[in-house]
Amino acid sequence: MALSLVLLSSHTVLASVTGEAQQLDNISATNLKPLGTLQSCASDNAKNSLGKISTSGQPKVRAQACLVKADVAIEALARGNVAIVDTRTASEFGKFRIPGSINMPAHAVKTKAFLKQQAFILVDAGHTTVDLERVCSDLKRSGFTKASVLQGGLSLWKSRGGAFEGDAIAARALNMVHPAEFIQEQSANDWLVIDVSSRKNQDSKKNFPGSVSVPWSGNHKNDKALLAAINGAGSKRVLVVDESGDSYSGIESLLGALRKNVLYLDGGVRAYLKYQREQVAMWKQRDEPPKRKGCNT
Repeated sequence: MALSLVLLSSHTVLASVTGEAQQLDNISATNLKPLGTLQSCASDNAKNSLGKISTSGQPKVRAQACLVKADVAIEALARGNVAIVDTRTASEFGKFRIPGSINMPAHAVKTKAFLKQQAFILVDAGHTTVDLERVCSDLKRSGFTKASVLQGGLSLWKSRGGAFEGDAIAARALNMVHPAEFIQEQSANDWLVIDVSSRKNQDSKKNFPGSVSVPWSGNHKNDKALLAAINGAGSKRVLVVDESGDSYSGIESLLGALRKNVLYLDGGVRAYLKYQREQVAMWKQRDEPPKRKGCNT
């Protein structure tokens, strides 16, 4: 089934992004906290393994000169002022993409001299931009001064009405964020987690500090509260979670045609905790042999 979305008109886009049309070379920053670090002793393996996937730490600023807003990028593409470089795999690109975009791995961009002289935007699914921010910063240092990264990636582009083509069913996966992806982004202050579990979930409070609880069971009693929480997110990106992901389809139906970039934690809190346990076990097994000199037994 083909998916064809129409570019916003220049008038509409310009009205919605007043004062932002020049952001391709000068974009705003958001803060990001780094993943936790480890001590080196094998006796602290369990503690250290948790630290490897921790989201605590001091604030870290995103790459200021790289992130560009979807509305700004949509307008720039409509005017023919920018190229889109899709860094996903060829298989993913073949399923759905921005019309006219170029497909290549992020590491290969540096070898394309023709891109040095033009503005281009790196895109991926958009669940996390950590890797592309690093690539963009490196490209700028290498002379690709007009490189940027699409904030929110294809998922936000699609929700903002940007041109899109390909398999509509496959493109729905853009709304699903794998636990591994959110762990990379979780410590940023530009996310709002809304827990729609039918009852208050202590695991959510522990693993998603600052999350908002809006119990939602599909009976429409809390529809207004859920919509208010989403609308109250402001410029933050919204991630909806529940116990196991069972409520997501109902919430998608509720949101309908609203142009909200709402994402969902794939598999819910259970999948998130399972992924954490697997990572802890992996790092523990990796760190145990051999025990290093000076460590307690």
